[in-house]
Amino acid sequence: MPIICWGNLAKSASETTRIEQSMMGYVEAHDENPNAHMGPDYALGAHRLQTILDHAPYSILNKFTYPQARVYKCIVDPAGYGDQTDIQAAIDYVNGLGGGSVLIKAGTYTLSADLILYSNIALIGEDDDTTILDFANGNYNVQIEGTSGTHKRNILFNNFQITRSGKSGQAAVQMDFVDDILFERVYFKDNFKAGIGPNGDISAEQSVNRFNIKNCRSSGNFGFLNITGFNNCKISGCQIGAQGGGADLIILGSGTHLEIENNYFDNIVDRVIYSESSPYGVTIECNTIIGATTASGIPMIDFLDSSKIKIIANYIDARNKYNYIIYLLRTNYCSIVDNYLYNSTADGIYLSDSDYNIINSNHVLSCGGWGVNISDAASIKNGVVGNEVRNNVSGAIQDLGTNNEIAHNIIT
Repeated sequence: MPIICWGNLAKSASETTRIEQSMMGYVEAHDENPNAHMGPDYALGAHRLQTILDHAPYSILNKFTYPQARVYKCIVDPAGYGDQTDIQAAIDYVNGLGGGSVLIKAGTYTLSADLILYSNIALIGEDDDTTILDFANGNYNVQIEGTSGTHKRNILFNNFQITRSGKSGQAAVQMDFVDDILFERVYFKDNFKAGIGPNGDISAEQSVNRFNIKNCRSSGNFGFLNITGFNNCKISGCQIGAQGGGADLIILGSGTHLEIENNYFDNIVDRVIYSESSPYGVTIECNTIIGATTASGIPMIDFLDSSKIKIIANYIDARNKYNYIIYLLRTNYCSIVDNYLYNSTADGIYLSDSDYNIINSNHVLSCGGWGVNISDAASIKNGVVGNEVRNNVSGAIQDLGTNNEIAHNIIT
C-alpha cells in the first residue's frame, strides 16, 4: 500500500489545489509583501532580512516548539547553546512543568552543591565518557529522597558519568523511599574519598521498589551498591572493576526479590556480595567474577541469616586469595547450581548451621580446603548431588551435618 502524503491531497472535492501548495502560497505572499514586518518600527525590516532569527526562546507562540511539546523539555549546554548551563536549574525548570526529559550535552559540569531529583524526571547525557557530572571531591552527591507517605518515583539516569562524589557517609547517589528508578549506561568513577567513612556509588536504605541498574560501569569507588528495604529490583549487564580503598561491592540488608545477573566483576579486592541482615529471594545468575591478587582472606559471596537464595551458572575465580568462594551461615532453602568455582585458599562451598539447601551440578576445582564443606551437625537435610569436585587440597566433600544426602558426585 503506497504511503499517503497529506500535503499532496486536494483541499476538498471542489478545490483541486493541493494542501501543500495552498500553505506555500500564503508563505510566499507574506514574503513578497514589502510591508511585511514593517510598520512604525523599521528595525523589523532588517530583522526580516536576517538569515538567523534572534527571538528570545518561546517569545513567538508555536505549539510545536513550546516545552510541553518537545521531546527534551530542557537542554543543558555548558557553552550556552541550550536552555540552561546549570543542571539543577534545568531539573527545577522541568519539575515546574510536571516532569519530563533533560538532555545534558557533552562537557564537564563541576557541581558545588547536592543535585536534587524529583519524580518524573529523566536525565539523559550524550555519552558516559564525555558527559561528566564532577563533584570534585566536595561534600556533595545526588539526592533522591522521598518520604514514607510520598515516594519519589519514575526517575531515569542515562548515558552520563558521575565522578568524585565525596559526601561524608553517603554514596554518590543517595536514595530513600523511591519507586521505579532506572540507571542505564551510567559510569560511576572514582567516588571514593579517604577519611570520610563509607561512600561509594549508590545507597538506598529505606523502601526501594522496582529499582534497576542496567549496563552501567563502576571503577575506583568505595563499593557499588548498599541497599536495604528492597523489593523487585535488578542489577544486570554491568561492568564493575577494582574499587578504591577496598570495600564490599554489593551489600544487602533486608528485602525481597533481587536479581544480580549477567554482570562482569573484575579485579575485586573485597567481598563481591555480602548480606548483613535477612534478604529473601535473591538470585545471582550468569555472572563472571574475577578476584584480585591483592584480595584479603574473606569470602567472595557471603550470606548470613538468609533464605531462598539462588546462585546459578556463575564463573568465579578466587585467584588464590579468598578463603571461601560461597559461604552460607544460618541460610536455608537455597540453591547452588551449575557454577564454576576455582582457586580459593579454603573451601569452595561452605555451610554452617544451614538447612535444606541444594548443591547440584557445580564444578569446584583447585581450592585450598574442601570442595564442599558441611561443617557442623546443625546443618540438616542438605543435598550435595551430581557435582564435579576435583583437586581440592583437603578433599572433595566433608559432611559433618545431619541427614544430608551426598550422592552421584565426581570426586578425586
